[in-house]
Amino acid sequence: MTGVRWRRGELGDVAVIERESVAPNAIVEGEAFVGLQNIDGATGSVDARAVRAGEIASTKFRFGPQHVLYGKLRPNLRKVGRTDTSGICSTDILPILPGPELDRDYLFHFLRQPSLVSLAVMRTPSANLPRLSPRILRGFPIRYPPLPEQRRIAAILDKADAVCRKRQQTLDLADQFLRSAFLDMFGDPVTNSKGWEILPLEQLCTRITDGTHQPPDWSEQGLPFLFVSNIVNGRITFQTKKHISEETWKELTRRCPIEVNDILYTTVGSYGNAALVNTDRRFAFQRHIAHIKPDGNRIHPEFLVGMLQSPVVHRQADHAVRGIAQKTLNLGDLKKFRVFLPPRDEQERFLKLRRSALHQGKSAENAVAGASNLLDSLIQRAFRGESWCRA
Repeated sequence: MTGVRWRRGELGDVAVIERESVAPNAIVEGEAFVGLQNIDGATGSVDARAVRAGEIASTKFRFGPQHVLYGKLRPNLRKVGRTDTSGICSTDILPILPGPELDRDYLFHFLRQPSLVSLAVMRTPSANLPRLSPRILRGFPIRYPPLPEQRRIAAILDKADAVCRKRQQTLDLADQFLRSAFLDMFGDPVTNSKGWEILPLEQLCTRITDGTHQPPDWSEQGLPFLFVSNIVNGRITFQTKKHISEETWKELTRRCPIEVNDILYTTVGSYGNAALVNTDRRFAFQRHIAHIKPDGNRIHPEFLVGMLQSPVVHRQADHAVRGIAQKTLNLGDLKKFRVFLPPRDEQERFLKLRRSALHQGKSAENAVAGASNLLDSLIQRAFRGESWCRA
């Protein structure tokens, strides 16, 4: 960007991590609350919810529309958000206040760029619940031009981000259609108006377990290690910064191999997302993902995925999860989920509909991937100070 003078420094030079504590007895009913699960890692949007009376039992942080909300727990999830409201947030979220030389929206995009996410992951200690230290976050390097140029960059990135969201909405419509179609075809197990056989999930599976409980030995290259964020829209994505060696993979999967037609189901944070393993690609995953092996002699694995993605099951998950800031679904509760076992021909009838919808959604998925790649490219070029198209 010829003629524009960029400055360098550390984040702590131009922004303040504000941790204004709010005791439980000072929290007002109806106040906006943001937990990690309320920040969309893909878009940075924040879906705050109203606090219920007596719900909050621990100290929280205060935030306002001037802050960028930075999720310090598992920074690979990219939980960096912004909102135009005020409220309270989990203490695993750090409210960052930009100084007079820094635009909030510029800082939002800066912290979400892939290189900064990778830096956060590298500087986070390996643990079951890895958290980035505020001290280390304050030391992150930052480059920034004058405020008018920051605002121009943020505006262009917002436009590109809006394109990604619109294309994602198209993809989401296919998922909504399938959920609605499932209810129309099979009804609700509470009333079971169609008289289907209903069983606990564990009776239709040969095994229900989860991923590794200990952080594995990481490798620079190797086989992908997946997190909750890798289960998206009923699909498994293998875009990850974490890899393991073949020897580690063998050890992690020795007792319960990952096989085609297994199901992965998220149980922590963004819980309730199900995806079918439809590849023989080798990988492993964290314990916050349940590993379900359907009994193919009794139920079609793809039908069971549709069942797990349906509102019928998601309501059961909503009632079973525990915790506030980090909602968790226990395996014991998952095994007790009540699911339909319709005749095989009824399962096949739904599968034809599901496959048709997924096929139509494939072009939308490709469009989302293309828009996302373009946005990442713009972000990388913007924060390197390269010349690019002006708005």
